[in-house]
Order: sequence, then structure tokens, then C-alpha cells
Amino acid sequence: KEHVLMTSGNHDTKKWGGPFGYQSMLYNKMTKELREACTGRNNNLKTDYGLWMSCRFRGVHMVMIGWDEFSPSWPRNWYENSRTTKPAADFIDKSFAGSTEPWRVCMWHRPEGTYQAGHRYP
Repeated sequence: KEHVLMTSGNHDTKKWGGPFGYQSMLYNKMTKELREACTGRNNNLKTDYGLWMSCRFRGVHMVMIGWDEFSPSWPRNWYENSRTTKPAADFIDKSFAGSTEPWRVCMWHRPEGTYQAGHRYP
């Protein structure tokens, strides 16, 4: 078993789900120690792995948001509309609230326009 964490990207969609998809393969590679350190948005790490995760592991608090187009409630144009980034921002804020770890790391696939200093789209 390994300490493996990743977030999904839009190029992963065809091979992400299912019993032989990336999500299942990577979840199954996680050590017990890492599984116990992580939670998912819906309190089901197996289905939230790589999409909505918060992990407190060895002094580092990591929040990860992947490309969640697998969710029927996820808007297809969320990267173009700042209104639709609210679920991601809320998850990040809620996850880091009360965090005492000396290191905090946030990883996401999108919406970069909301969380970084530039904008990718014209």
C-alpha cells in the first residue's frame, strides 16, 4: 500500500469510474493510515476519492477538489460562472475551518479563476 493522493481532471473522465477505473484503483492503493486521515464531502471516501477530499496527515492538512462532472448536480459550465464555484469554495472553507496543522495545501482542477491570480479563459 502507498500514500497516494490525487485529484481527477477532465481528461480522466472516460477512465475514472467503475471497478477498474482510476478512482477505484487509487483508493485501493491507499494505506489504512491515510484512509483514516481523510474524509470526503459526502462522508464516503470511496466515492469522493479524487473529487472532494480533506486529509489531515502527519502535520499537513490537504484539501483536494477534482473534476466532478460525474455528479449530476455539477454544472457543466462551472468554470465560466463564478456563481457555480460556491460549492468548491464552501468545501475548502469548511475543511480548513479550525485546522491546526502547520501546513495547509489546497489542490484543485478548477475553478482556477476564483482561486488564483490569473485567468485562463479569454
